[in-house]
Amino acid sequence: MGKIFEIGARLLASAAVAATITANAGAAAQVRIEPAVKITKPTPGQQMSIVAQANLKKARPKAPVDFTGMWKMQRTETNTPPDWEFRPMPKLTPAGQKVFDERNRAQANNRQSMTDQDVAQCYPVGMPRIMTRVWLHQMIQLPTAIVMVSGFTNQVRWIYLDGRKHTDPDIAQPTWNGESIGHWEGKELVIDTRNFDGTHSWIQNGVPNSDQLHIIERWKLIEDGKVLEIKFIMTDPVNWEGEWVDTKRWNIRDDADITEAHCIAAEMANLPSARSAR
Repeated sequence: MGKIFEIGARLLASAAVAATITANAGAAAQVRIEPAVKITKPTPGQQMSIVAQANLKKARPKAPVDFTGMWKMQRTETNTPPDWEFRPMPKLTPAGQKVFDERNRAQANNRQSMTDQDVAQCYPVGMPRIMTRVWLHQMIQLPTAIVMVSGFTNQVRWIYLDGRKHTDPDIAQPTWNGESIGHWEGKELVIDTRNFDGTHSWIQNGVPNSDQLHIIERWKLIEDGKVLEIKFIMTDPVNWEGEWVDTKRWNIRDDADITEAHCIAAEMANLPSARSAR
């Protein structure tokens, strides 16, 4: 009788193994139903990727200027106020003035301002402030876009040149750098940026941005292509009145590259500059 039970147990075990193999085979067969290569093409009228071959090769006028290069802002450390900030500052709204005054009181009392806190907690610097940092900017120009990588925590900005329109603000995903779309006027590149995330965002120390920020930039090369000049025309009815206009310049640099950089809040919290006292 014991022998019979042993044989029965072996048969049951074999059946279980066979069932498992069959189940696995069925699962494998289901996995193999998905084609090895799946290419998803945009439907008619849908926007193509900036690196889609069909978009890159699409017939369009050749760009009159190529901004590809490494660019470093012209700035000094001795100017008061700092020459990398946007000047002259327009009249602030009551809401903007309140924040600005709070920042000045924090400085006077040797305390950290909200601007400093956001940077210390690794919030993106965002537009337009990202353009005025001391770190280099790497510009890579394609027929469809300019991809800008900042040396400051490798933040990336895309400037679309493929004729697309701004995303409807009702469905747009707000970002700290906004949605930048450019077009050519002669040899000037005119960039319209909107759809901003207005949280933890600053144009400069003490002056915040809101989700109503709107920036027009006019880019051109001067001095035989060795200098990039950008005129900024900025409006934000929540924080200041009228247009805030300033022009900045960047020098071409052929002797440097962007390296990997990170902002990690847990590490930043250990820095004295990230604490409540300066």
